[in-house]
Amino acid sequence: MAGNGNLGTNQALIDFDASPGSLTGGSYNNATSAVASNANGSVKASVTLANGGISIALQTPNGIATQTIAPASAQQAGMIAQLLQIAGNNQQVANQLQLHLQTQQMSASMLRQIGVLQALQNSVRR
Repeated sequence: MAGNGNLGTNQALIDFDASPGSLTGGSYNNATSAVASNANGSVKASVTLANGGISIALQTPNGIATQTIAPASAQQAGMIAQLLQIAGNNQQVANQLQLHLQTQQMSASMLRQIGVLQALQNSVRR
């Protein structure tokens, strides 16, 4: 943050639901990115989908706000990131990310297997 009297906040909320819904009935054009701007181009919004992740950005004359979700790969751990860059005076920016994760229930046997696997992985790393 550069300038005087600026205020920026990042907030993330992650919610879990054990009953996955369906994404049927939609019409998708297989696009991996999209950009929109106001009439004079001073405010731009973009979204990019790649490698199972997503990046959303809002750019204004006084700063940028981004949110990125990237799954884990062989080269790096997965991440959820938020970024605010503000320049100017008396700017107020709120960057909020809300994730609603839908999962299927696991059996008691599967939970035990995962617990044993994690214990073995932790003992190997030490």
